[in-house]
Amino acid sequence: MSSSPSDSPPSPPQLCWLSNFMCCVVSTALYYVEFFLGGSRVCYRLATKVNGPDYNLALVSRTGRLQLVPTEDSPLQYWQISPTIFPKMYRLQVECGGRAYSVEVRLQGPEDTAGIPGPVPILTQSRYLRSQFWRIQKDHPGSTTFRLTNGLTGPNMFLDIYQLQDPVMIDGDNPTMQWALTMGKMD
Repeated sequence: MSSSPSDSPPSPPQLCWLSNFMCCVVSTALYYVEFFLGGSRVCYRLATKVNGPDYNLALVSRTGRLQLVPTEDSPLQYWQISPTIFPKMYRLQVECGGRAYSVEVRLQGPEDTAGIPGPVPILTQSRYLRSQFWRIQKDHPGSTTFRLTNGLTGPNMFLDIYQLQDPVMIDGDNPTMQWALTMGKMD
């Protein structure tokens, strides 16, 4: 008895598609559970230890460019840290964009980020890409600062600031890689 093509197991591309589809379904379900049962959102400000609370990470252009800018009460400076379906991985989402936009690391950023050495975090439409998944871990036990790594660049490259203003992913151990997450507001 010969087997027909429909009897054979799915090929790897079909499995990948199915896996992505299931991730989307599960994540959407989690969003609705959180939205309807949770009720409130907590937004944070992200500032480096070096620059202190006077400068925060903010969305500064329509291309998705991010920078450290002087602190003000703007939805462009408040960030949601949203869980993903992957353990200890989160999305960084600016308050004004809601869940539709997430911080993504790109090996090459938009034109207005030219000259920044290394992979560049920008705000883009939310998708299921490892470049939009972040790990946030304490700088060291007992620390009040955190280091942020990304699914694309891996555990050895950290969110840093180039020339005290532009976010970039770099390896090493710089004080500008130490981030303070301060609760900004709660809806």
